[in-house]
Amino acid sequence: MIKKKIILFLYLFCVFSVYAEDSSTTAKPYDKDEFPQLLKDLRRFEIVTLGAIPFVSINTSLIYTGYKSYQMQNLLSKESLEYNYATTKTGILTQQDQINLLITSTCISVGIGLSDLIVQLIKRSNAKKETIRQRDSNINIIPIDEDPEAIKLELPKSLQKEE
Repeated sequence: MIKKKIILFLYLFCVFSVYAEDSSTTAKPYDKDEFPQLLKDLRRFEIVTLGAIPFVSINTSLIYTGYKSYQMQNLLSKESLEYNYATTKTGILTQQDQINLLITSTCISVGIGLSDLIVQLIKRSNAKKETIRQRDSNINIIPIDEDPEAIKLELPKSLQKEE
C-alpha cells in the first residue's frame, strides 16, 4: 500500500512539474521612460558607491597600516612601542583602528559616487546645451536682396496688385 502511494506521488510530481515548466518566466524588459532620470541617477550612485567599497577598503587599510607603521618607527615613546608590539604580535588592528578604517572607506566611497554623479550631470547638461546650440544655429535667415544666388520669382497675375 505504501509503495502505491509513493509511486502515485512520484507520478503526480513528474506530471505537474511538466505543467509548471510550460509557463514563461521571461520578464518584460523595462521601457526607456519607465523610470524618471532622478531614480536612474540615484541607482547609478548606489552602484558606484557600493562597488567602490571593497577596493577602497583594501587601499585604505594598506595606507593606514603603512602610515601607522611609519609613525611608530619614528616615535620612540612607550605608548607607540606598546601599540607596535600589540599589532605585530597579534597581526590585527585595534577596534578604534577598524572603526577609523570603516568610516574613512565609507566616506571615500561616497565621495567617488558623488564625483561620478556630478560628472554625469555635467555631461548631460553639456549634451543638452550642445543640442540646443546646434538646433538654434542651423537657422540663418538671409534677406533675398543680400543673397547673390537668389532667384526672384514673379507672382501670378491673379495675386499681383493692380495699379
